[in-house]
Amino acid sequence: MRCPNLKDKLPETLECLVSLKICDCKQLVTSVPFSPSISELRLTNCGKLKFNYHLSTLKFLYIRQCYIEGSSVDWTGHTLSECGTNIKSLKIEDCPTMHIPLCGCYSFLVKLDITSSCDSLTTFPLNLFPNLDFLDLYKCSSFEMISQENEHLKLTSLSIGECPKFASFPKGGLSTPRLQHFDISKLENLKSLPKCMHVLLPSLYKLSIDDCPQLESFSDGGLPSSLRNLFLVKCSKLLINSLKWALPTNTSLSNMYIQELDVEFFPNQGLLPISLTYLNICGCRNLKQLDYKGLENLPSLRTLSLNNCPNIQCLPKEGLPKSISTLQILGNCSLLKQRCKKPNGEDYRKIAQIECVMIDNYTSSDV
Repeated sequence: MRCPNLKDKLPETLECLVSLKICDCKQLVTSVPFSPSISELRLTNCGKLKFNYHLSTLKFLYIRQCYIEGSSVDWTGHTLSECGTNIKSLKIEDCPTMHIPLCGCYSFLVKLDITSSCDSLTTFPLNLFPNLDFLDLYKCSSFEMISQENEHLKLTSLSIGECPKFASFPKGGLSTPRLQHFDISKLENLKSLPKCMHVLLPSLYKLSIDDCPQLESFSDGGLPSSLRNLFLVKCSKLLINSLKWALPTNTSLSNMYIQELDVEFFPNQGLLPISLTYLNICGCRNLKQLDYKGLENLPSLRTLSLNNCPNIQCLPKEGLPKSISTLQILGNCSLLKQRCKKPNGEDYRKIAQIECVMIDNYTSSDV
């Protein structure tokens, strides 16, 4: 690591070597030491390297800012397509010219993470990765769509972020029955979520939508009843309002995070599900008031957290629902903090019955 003058002559063979990491050795031009037992290889910003042997024992491969002699395209394709390859986890970062040949079947891969790399990638065919459990595609400049033919996939986590051309999921919907975590962020051209999520994603536990400005509604049929955690960040008012019909009556949704929503009043009556136990409202700079009618019919709501909402002037005149046992007022909520301070704050009587009131790092016994 960080040997700027190292140029060549690494050991040719290291019989017992299991893990090799080469980092910030920019002048290094040599062959990687041979080991019949190597299982982990991490290469970061390390010059021109040669691989002259079969990597059948390799389980984890991480490549960042590297040039593989011959060409990164040929080396990666050769390594992944070799008979007997056992790579389980592949992470490629800051390698825009690197290429994963989309032919054959990569049944050996369990985890794939591509960041600011593989500029030739336009379509990701899920059917070529039947055993993939984790897929993270971030800052892939040419990536446009996901395709799928095989319904029997093992994918449990899918994240797509800052891919400016990404616009579509498979036409028939994203059929991944084991998917639990689904995160999308900063996809400026995405106009719709996968179809039939309520049927095709029966195991979905967490959904996060962050700054996808053209998303205005949830898919036909709404969200799956299995959903427990929902994060909505910088979402349009239309998408937020569509929650009224997107959540089924038997929803399991218990935790909701609303961040940077451009509204003055929240939540509207009937918007939130009665199953909700935790509500976090953060960074809503124009929010002036909580709507009591939107909170009063939430019998399971236990925790309400307000964070960095500087224009909230006061609590509802009716107070807060009796079900709430924990109230957090954090960050820049200066107007509300003053009104809730014990014992003379103008809103203190509205929260006196709440078991735990936390203003910044102070509990109700201190404020």
